[in-house]
Amino acid sequence: MNKSYKIKFVYIPVVFIGFFILISTLKNKYMGKMNSMEPGKMSRQEKDYTLKLRILFRLIKRMKQIVLQTVNILLQRIL
Repeated sequence: MNKSYKIKFVYIPVVFIGFFILISTLKNKYMGKMNSMEPGKMSRQEKDYTLKLRILFRLIKRMKQIVLQTVNILLQRIL
């Protein structure tokens, strides 16, 4: 295997998967905190923050799906 091939098809997917594992653990940590908070006791700023976090996590989840689909297609073409 030449070096550029290895970087494209081995290291990049590994970095993305590691990044998404990190994000999902952070998501679980913060979503657990947000779900335990009572909605009536949250200030406007906290509600804004939780909404932004949820939107961010949805976006990251969609990006993860796209990356996994792309990696899948690339692997199918190689094999």
